[in-house]
Amino acid sequence: MATSKPEPSPSAIVRVGDGRGFVVRGARSPLVITAAHCLPHLPPAHLDSATDEHTYRSLIGPLGAAAEIWAECLFVDPIADVAVLGPVDGQVFFDGQVEAYEEMLERITPLQIADAPIRGAAWLYSLDGHWFPANVMRLASRFRVYEASEAIRGGMSGSPILRESRKAIGVVSVSHGGEDLETPDEGYASVLTRALPVWLVRELKHPVMACVHCGLDGFHGSLAECAQALRGRAAMLEGKGKVANRLRRTRNEQHH
Repeated sequence: MATSKPEPSPSAIVRVGDGRGFVVRGARSPLVITAAHCLPHLPPAHLDSATDEHTYRSLIGPLGAAAEIWAECLFVDPIADVAVLGPVDGQVFFDGQVEAYEEMLERITPLQIADAPIRGAAWLYSLDGHWFPANVMRLASRFRVYEASEAIRGGMSGSPILRESRKAIGVVSVSHGGEDLETPDEGYASVLTRALPVWLVRELKHPVMACVHCGLDGFHGSLAECAQALRGRAAMLEGKGKVANRLRRTRNEQHH
């Protein structure tokens, strides 16, 4: 059982539909990880689906408040019961929803993710607003959660499971029911680093902030800034090339 209680800001946990989710830092914007069954419906499973088919209106909000923020589903796996949400497409929706998403999530300190142990102690966030300990055992891409100090309730779906390092390792998925059942302290959860796609795991564990236009580190407000950054990168590479050439000539002279 966990002994060192984590103290990340509970604001990292948000409302997603009738369940929950938690905020992580993507390369370009904050993202929300949740349980797939917290979505009102699953998006269509084809590449030419329209943007509004995987956009959800009034889906996200602070815990204990109305869900008023729109979000787009970027990834979903209904078998692993995990979904990733991001801002809506600003070229399609012009009513301030992108700004509302960013304004809410930019104020939140995101959680980091970590690899999951085969077996170990963890922490869950209760419906009453406090962390409580449990044990987890990894079974392929999911956890069995057991010996929790409190009942695991359905409204906790989408909540993070944290290690003592305060990093998220899983997403609460299924509870065994209410306190009147024989095993209210048991449930199941998705293992983040196994349920999420590899590219996203790499991005979340090793975020690289890159411009969407030129691909260089950092964000640029215009194409002119991109051009300036590219010229700077070219000059840096040219300088490194000159240094390498000088070193090569020096080594050759020493050999002769």
